[in-house]
Amino acid sequence: MPIDRHSSSVRPNLRCTRSDALAAESPARLCRREESRSVMMRGAATGAGAAAVLLADLAVFADFVALMGYSSEWLSLSTILTPLSPPRHMANPKLQPYSLRCPSCGLHSKPIYKEETMKKVSTLGIVLTMAGAAQAQSLIPQSSVQLYGLIDTAIAFQTNQIAATNAAGRATRSGSAVGIVPGFFNGSRWGLLGSEDLGGGTTAVFRLEAGFSPDTGVSLQGGRLFGRQAWVGLNADYGQITFGRQYSVPFDILLPFDTIGWGNTGASDVWVQLLEGSRMDNSLKYQQNVGPLKIEAAYTFGEFAGGASAGSIYSAGLNYTSGPLVLGAVGQQARDPNRNKQTNAGVGAAYAIGPVTLHGYYLYTRRDGAFAPSTSQDFLPTYGTNAQYYANPGMTGTGSSTAPRTDHVFQFGTTYQATQAWVLKAAVIYDAARDVNPAGQSGNKLSAFLIGDYFFSKRTDTYLATAYNRVGSALSGAYAGRNDSIGVFLGMRHRF
Repeated sequence: MPIDRHSSSVRPNLRCTRSDALAAESPARLCRREESRSVMMRGAATGAGAAAVLLADLAVFADFVALMGYSSEWLSLSTILTPLSPPRHMANPKLQPYSLRCPSCGLHSKPIYKEETMKKVSTLGIVLTMAGAAQAQSLIPQSSVQLYGLIDTAIAFQTNQIAATNAAGRATRSGSAVGIVPGFFNGSRWGLLGSEDLGGGTTAVFRLEAGFSPDTGVSLQGGRLFGRQAWVGLNADYGQITFGRQYSVPFDILLPFDTIGWGNTGASDVWVQLLEGSRMDNSLKYQQNVGPLKIEAAYTFGEFAGGASAGSIYSAGLNYTSGPLVLGAVGQQARDPNRNKQTNAGVGAAYAIGPVTLHGYYLYTRRDGAFAPSTSQDFLPTYGTNAQYYANPGMTGTGSSTAPRTDHVFQFGTTYQATQAWVLKAAVIYDAARDVNPAGQSGNKLSAFLIGDYFFSKRTDTYLATAYNRVGSALSGAYAGRNDSIGVFLGMRHRF
């Protein structure tokens, strides 16, 4: 039976769309809509609440349009926001439009295609829900926690590492050592780096970082849970302030000028870190970037009885960057529990010329006699040997000196980006030291290395490194009774 599209029986409850529609729309209904919208506003922190607010706004808008002359029964929201796609009845003649007639005034609505209207409104609902979720997401403070790490291990061959003596106690021969060691470039570590947006340009930040030996799996830094770094602080427009166990200011400032970025093996320059101190406990650190300048300052609390200065460390430094040129300068003074002092000062420079970067720095270190840093700091506690077997026994002399000791350390090196995958490095480090033993004698140490580094990706590389070390004067015989040592390292690094 054909449908009479002009019959009032199609929509028996239609109201007039003219001026009497305002009277027909009860104030109570409009109040309920506004009350509903107010309740939904309180839930806007969630995606559903935000979407509901938008839908409530559109409902009020639809009521307004209805009061202005169109029945909300006739209103297709999609026609307000986007044009309709080509009418379906052009492709399907059986799908004919129909119109609605007001029984009071006799006016007809525009043609309505029910299938298209339903589809458009459904699509609009999905879009509004997604928009609401995005709006709610913007209201939630942003925070993140990142798990990261680096594993660096190598097969090492080093000469003059094993000493043998005769019955008289004299050295008769020296042997080589071969084994898997923690990597040449970096100390292996894993860590957590996190931040939370506090609003107003202020962010809470933290870092927890643990060191381990990949050849044995044991924890480093004396078995500490987070022996490499453990700090928390605030970052804002005025700079970053952090509290905890952190890298020293000399370590940060001079890092860009070291050819291998403070190497992890005694065959390179770990002994330089020990001269200046690489990490500090109980430290308060400030960092700020001002144009081309990077500024750092730190204070380490000694936490010893007898005064605030006992065991304390003061340091400050800056880097200046201008295009391919980087300059740096740093100063630091540390006191042991007996207020004996160690003073460090350093300057450095790096300059890039196409694929070649030149590096260099100078470090001055002077210790009072019998200076004994706290074991909470990563200084070398005495002038003796690093505990790692592959380190150079002669890096800072042997024994504990009662006389002031002075070191003048120079490094010159270069990095060459041969191809996108190949990087070549070479450097020489020289230390002229006085009072390296209890007799107050002087000595010197020379280290040189050459490295070929191949990157499979940004995260994974393999390298072949050779290192030569030689000691002289009062440091003679430091390598199992010999004056020099050669090391070869075949290693791999992976970052995650």
